[in-house]
Amino acid sequence: MIKLDSISKFYYLENGKSSVFYFIKNLFSKDKKENYIALKNISFELKDGEVFGLIGKNGSGKSTLLKIIAGILKPNEGQVNVEGSVVYLSGFYHGMNKNLSMKDNIYIIGTLNGLNKKEISNRMHSIIDFSELSDFVDVPLYKFSTGMMARFSFATTLFTLPQSPDVLLIDEALGGGLDNSFKEKTIKKIKEYIDSAKIVIIASHNYKYILNNCSKTLWMDNGQVKNIGNTKEIIDEYQKFIQ
Repeated sequence: MIKLDSISKFYYLENGKSSVFYFIKNLFSKDKKENYIALKNISFELKDGEVFGLIGKNGSGKSTLLKIIAGILKPNEGQVNVEGSVVYLSGFYHGMNKNLSMKDNIYIIGTLNGLNKKEISNRMHSIIDFSELSDFVDVPLYKFSTGMMARFSFATTLFTLPQSPDVLLIDEALGGGLDNSFKEKTIKKIKEYIDSAKIVIIASHNYKYILNNCSKTLWMDNGQVKNIGNTKEIIDEYQKFIQ
């Protein structure tokens, strides 16, 4: 279960920049400066079996909300209750060292994702086979083209993540930078991962993907809930709004 009750997140700013010094100073100041409001009064509840969409323009608070659910950020106000294991999938290039080989990087990324050496070795063939880069296993990543890097990073991340999480959070990680055939394969693999989770939240600008996977969707605007409900109705309303 995921339950958010009146979640708000704000940052103390000074000259447009976050400052620990300013935060401390602001605590004891009689003239408190206006904060940057990232989220304001967000509430909803999800239960086992739900796939939930998040839409909204850049800067609307989607990523901040997912990071709070994942436990990466703490809200300033409100209560968060998340039951079960959580996987937060955001981007595919974390932890890479371009001076090391593809094989070495698989061990690094697998370790960062919580696998031991034996577990990584057991998944090595699947990663290499999925990436279609078997001829480049011992080549350092700095020699890879952009397309090769995308293939390697997607394959490594998808096959080293914890399997069958209770809660899966996907933040715009839907195959960008890939050729069409490999992108289709990647989206299919992500769909398998979605089907293995108990609760899924997908934040994306790919409205067709949201429509095909999510029964309910939240439209966020300036850190607040603009609307929430049936996915098709919400997307139709949002597209009229942004035209």
